[in-house]
Amino acid sequence: MEISKIVNSFINKKLLGLLFAIFAANLIVWGLLIFRISSFKKQPIFERVELPTFSLKDLEGNKINSKNLNARLNVLIFFSFEDCPLCLFEAEFWGKAAQVFPKRGIKFISITWEREKEKLSRFCQQYNLRFPILYDENGRLKNRISSILYSSKNKSITPFKIFVSRHKIIGYEGPTKNYDEQKNFPLRILSLLNKIQ
Repeated sequence: MEISKIVNSFINKKLLGLLFAIFAANLIVWGLLIFRISSFKKQPIFERVELPTFSLKDLEGNKINSKNLNARLNVLIFFSFEDCPLCLFEAEFWGKAAQVFPKRGIKFISITWEREKEKLSRFCQQYNLRFPILYDENGRLKNRISSILYSSKNKSITPFKIFVSRHKIIGYEGPTKNYDEQKNFPLRILSLLNKIQ
C-alpha cells in the first residue's frame, strides 16, 4: 500500500509539473505575440519614404505595377490567410472600408504570397473583398517593404497596411488588437487622407 501511495504521488507530481510547463509555455507564446502586435506602431511616417517599384499579377493574370497607384491615397494590405488568424479577423473591415472610400479618391489593393487561386477567390467572396488581390511570389515585396520600415524583414507581422500617396509611403500600421480598434480603421484612413496636401 505504501509503495502504491508513493507511486501515485510521484505520478501526480509529474503530471502537475507537465501541466504547469504547458501552461507556462502557452503564456510565453501569447505574451510574445501580444508584445509584437503592441510594438508595431500605428502612426504616420513623418519623413516620407519612396515606395519600391514593383510589378505583380492579380488573380486574373493582369499586371499591376507601382505606377498604377495614382489614387489620392492607396491602401496596400499585406496578408496571408493560411497561417494568419489576425488576417481573418480584420478582412471583414477591409471589404467594408473599400466599398465606402473609392469616391473619396482612396484605392485598396491587397498583396499576398498565397498560391492557391481557388482558396483566394473563396476568401475574397467570403469577406466581400472587391479590390485587386496581387500575388507576391515568396513575399519579396513584403520583405522589401519590411526592410524599409524596420531595417529588418523579420520584424513585420501580418496583416500590415501601408498608405501610399504620390508613390511615397506616408503611413503604416500592423494588426489590430481588438474589435473596437479594427472598427476605427476607416477613421484612421480619413485622418491620414486629411493630412495629404
